[in-house]
Amino acid sequence: MAEGSGGAVGIGGSSVAGCVDGAAGAVKETISIGAEETVMIGTTGLPGSAFKGDTSLRLCNFLDKQVAYNDDAACNLNTGSLISFTSPYGVSQDFVLWVGCIDTPCGPNAVRIARRDPVVFSYAFQDANSTAEQTYTLEASQYIRVSTCGYAADGAEAIGDTVLRLYRDVEGTWVYVAGNDNTSACQGQCELASMIQYVVPASGKYQVRAGCATDEACSGTVVLYRQ
Repeated sequence: MAEGSGGAVGIGGSSVAGCVDGAAGAVKETISIGAEETVMIGTTGLPGSAFKGDTSLRLCNFLDKQVAYNDDAACNLNTGSLISFTSPYGVSQDFVLWVGCIDTPCGPNAVRIARRDPVVFSYAFQDANSTAEQTYTLEASQYIRVSTCGYAADGAEAIGDTVLRLYRDVEGTWVYVAGNDNTSACQGQCELASMIQYVVPASGKYQVRAGCATDEACSGTVVLYRQ
């Protein structure tokens, strides 16, 4: 698996019993996670991820201690796996990801990793007339996920009916490129939360604008993940 983005890993075998080499035929991959960085790793729930059968994911630190585990993902309620993890370390560290199967052989599967931008912003408004804005510098071909849905993007939150819009800086003018009111992610678990998934066409500045979808009060915490 590529460290900075989502590579495919073909897996088979049984579930992992612990953070040890050669455990029950599972596939072992080393990934680098930045200082205090939050990541989501999955065979489901992330663009490009895929699974067949019942997968499991186990993340272990350099002390061979388990730091995250998932069998069946809460988002989409299926037998794929999705873990979220924030590194507690002040410097970048290598972690071991074990990708295995529950009970019966599974695969082929594709594992993807999404990395959260350190800039997270929150807002609270009384109506649809106000907007919170945050500008990000994005790279061409990145797949981004901007959301107020905590199931689909760890760290996000929505209270009430939120809305998100994405703009691109084109020669000094902000041009609308994507938006979402009520996301269909996670089979209705996000209720009135919002999520934009977008492939960046060109490097440059992009602005997220967040607010309320109706004239009723709402609040949200917005996160951006990159693949």
